[in-house]
Amino acid sequence: RTFAYGVYTNETGDVSVINNGEAALPGLAYFASLSLKVTSAGAVTATLSYDTGKTKKDPKTKKTVKVYYKPTCATVVIPTTAADAYQFLSGAYLFFAPSAANNFPGVGGWVQVTDHDKVQLWEGGPYWATTNIGAERPEDYGLYFWWGDTTGHRPSSSGTFDFDFSYNNPAIYTYGKGDSQLKSEGWLTDDGVLAPAHDAATVHWGGSWRMPTEQELQGLVDNCDWSPATVNGVDGYIVSGRDDYDSASIFLPCAGRGYGTSLSYSGSNGYYWSSVPYSGYDSSWSLNFFSSDHITNYSSRLRGRSVRPVQGFTE
Repeated sequence: RTFAYGVYTNETGDVSVINNGEAALPGLAYFASLSLKVTSAGAVTATLSYDTGKTKKDPKTKKTVKVYYKPTCATVVIPTTAADAYQFLSGAYLFFAPSAANNFPGVGGWVQVTDHDKVQLWEGGPYWATTNIGAERPEDYGLYFWWGDTTGHRPSSSGTFDFDFSYNNPAIYTYGKGDSQLKSEGWLTDDGVLAPAHDAATVHWGGSWRMPTEQELQGLVDNCDWSPATVNGVDGYIVSGRDDYDSASIFLPCAGRGYGTSLSYSGSNGYYWSSVPYSGYDSSWSLNFFSSDHITNYSSRLRGRSVRPVQGFTE
């Protein structure tokens, strides 16, 4: 489910938004323009123009033009912090074009955000995304990250990376650094987890999405039932809640890991990062699973591992 979004201040004014003209994805409708009027702090009225896919003759120019449907949205509440995003329309790519006529920051650019499906697996637990970062479907492997990486790397069809997940690579910046150095360099928050700028989930998906803590990964082990499964030819595990949450589940594919420039153990093992460093210089906490067990353990920050985002906080 894809939604367009914009980030706003609490000031009042107008913003014009236009479609980027790219081809529509199957099943998604694009609109030509979106006019926003902020009537008061925290509220906005939006007027949309949908591309109906039809054409007509312009009576003045005699040229064939597209037909647009222009509904008017109700006034809606928008976020009050620049870190949040407000969703307006499914399937839209937007360009934010500030002008002197409005009070918004003088920045513009194409933006797109995905509203990802999520489930809660135990009482008081976070909401778990149903896909990995970089994946379109639950069974897709997605991207692989060294710990603290926000770019992510995707293997080729032959199972090789154009990135070296090894100690020979000086671009793995968190390797060999203790907690105090990680904090002083801005990698960690005061709470001892990856800072938002270095959290792959936050950077890729935005909003309140983040990487899980070690405690939350352990919650998957302690509070859920694990069943081996194959989804569309991909091996992994269905992780299901218990009791009142037994109808909720996520699929964790056995995506393997990046080791050097190779993808290893794909189809048999899964390795998923937490946001928490292990009390040492080379490792951080992760969820590891294979045929004989599923555990949390400390793992080398060098290796390329999957990220499964969460929202909310464990009580």
